[in-house]
Amino acid sequence: HVVVRAGGIGIQSLHTIGDRVEAGDILAVIESPDLAESKAEYLSKAAEASLAATDFARAETIHSNTIRLLEVIASKPGVDTLRKEISGLDIGVGRGDLITAYAELHGADAIYDREKTLFDRQITSKSEFQNAESMLGKALAGFQTVRDDLAFANMREFDAARRAKLVADVSLQAA
Repeated sequence: HVVVRAGGIGIQSLHTIGDRVEAGDILAVIESPDLAESKAEYLSKAAEASLAATDFARAETIHSNTIRLLEVIASKPGVDTLRKEISGLDIGVGRGDLITAYAELHGADAIYDREKTLFDRQITSKSEFQNAESMLGKALAGFQTVRDDLAFANMREFDAARRAKLVADVSLQAA
């Protein structure tokens, strides 16, 4: 007794009545449009799962490197030290914006320190000191905005890649 798992037309018989066969032997070849469609769907889902895995691996690298960048910046290094610390890290589009904002903050902080020292010694005017203080506040706000936006976008993109990979894997298993 032979049960065919997919409908189709028999195009080749590999054994005849009375031949000795074992479990797993191929008895016949059938041509099945349903099976061909299922195979094409499976191959498509496999390609999607492979692409999602590649995208997730990249997102994971960027996620880890962005966290590393944020940790390095939290230690408040000089701009040259920061460049050396993160050299070669694949961070993506937010890297330049964050480093620029950090450099601006670092510069504004140095100007503020200088103006405060000069003001305390009564060498510079109060308005120049207040101007430096204002520049520092603006630079700090700009830096914090860029930093927080990068951290949020990094987490959102990582989660999206993880979800896409999970969906692709489930679709592949269902195919």
